[in-house]
Amino acid sequence: MRIVDSTQCAGARVDAIGLRSWQLPPELFAEVVTRHPRHGVKQEFVAALRTESALVLRGRVWFLRRDGAFGLAIAFAPFPS
Repeated sequence: MRIVDSTQCAGARVDAIGLRSWQLPPELFAEVVTRHPRHGVKQEFVAALRTESALVLRGRVWFLRRDGAFGLAIAFAPFPS
């Protein structure tokens, strides 16, 4: 079993929903988004979550979508796509 360190988890949270992105220097944030364009990541991520929550009823993603408004969090992430 591979242990994922907290830095990777924090990076994933920033990438998925923009969590704590406001704590990054604006120049760094802009540079990363420019260097690594997202090319529709929001739409793909929401579609994948919708599929998983339909396949795994009462699973983690199902609860995140139902109770956590995870889809809205992705939609309002501070990225263009």
